[in-house]
Amino acid sequence: MRRVVFLRHGESQYNVLKKFAGWLDCDLTAIGIRQAREAGRTLQEQGYSFDIAFSSELRRARDTRYFLLDEMRLGDIPTFRSWRLNERHYGAFDDLTREEAELLFGKETMRLSREDFRFCPPASTRCEPLYFGEQPPAESAPKSESMNDATGRCLEYWQNSVVPAVRDGKRVLVVAHGEILRLLTGHLLGMSEDEIVHAPVLRNATPLILDFTDDFTVSDHHVLTESTEPTPLIKVV
Repeated sequence: MRRVVFLRHGESQYNVLKKFAGWLDCDLTAIGIRQAREAGRTLQEQGYSFDIAFSSELRRARDTRYFLLDEMRLGDIPTFRSWRLNERHYGAFDDLTREEAELLFGKETMRLSREDFRFCPPASTRCEPLYFGEQPPAESAPKSESMNDATGRCLEYWQNSVVPAVRDGKRVLVVAHGEILRLLTGHLLGMSEDEIVHAPVLRNATPLILDFTDDFTVSDHHVLTESTEPTPLIKVV
């Protein structure tokens, strides 16, 4: 059986502030660190282990990966990170609450950014580095992204880096972000753009288990909780 575990990062400082973070780098809260460790314990107690782990470049994902693997005594397995797993770039919305963004750019712009798969939020005017580590080529570094844009670059990483590891029989963990995991999971489940837009976002530090056939069609998926009873994330008709 081919299996991958997706995990959204633990609670971050910007989650608490209810602000868009996107590619802005922010730390986990104390609760977020605890959530990451609890996810590790839950996975271990239910028989999971990993041979390799991937994350975005952003600290909230990297640190969640670190604390989870440390809790599972798996701190020595190979780990990789990439900007292609970063959260969707929300452009000028980053560092704003939803109310502040609506006041500055209007409710219709906000609605389109959240509901139109191919609409880009207003471009960021920030000049300072938004993240650390590997960066995209300067000519392709985004100032904002539509959901379609973000899906494209995370799918590229999925196909070129994650899938080969799974094909080699590795037990794989991917730690990323709420929106980017919704986009990636929706694509893998064969959902329409409208279905993806209205699908729920994975809760902080909650493992999502995906099982695949040999041709990488999803055969089963469920959210893993402390209960042994699996919970479907999305009902696929």
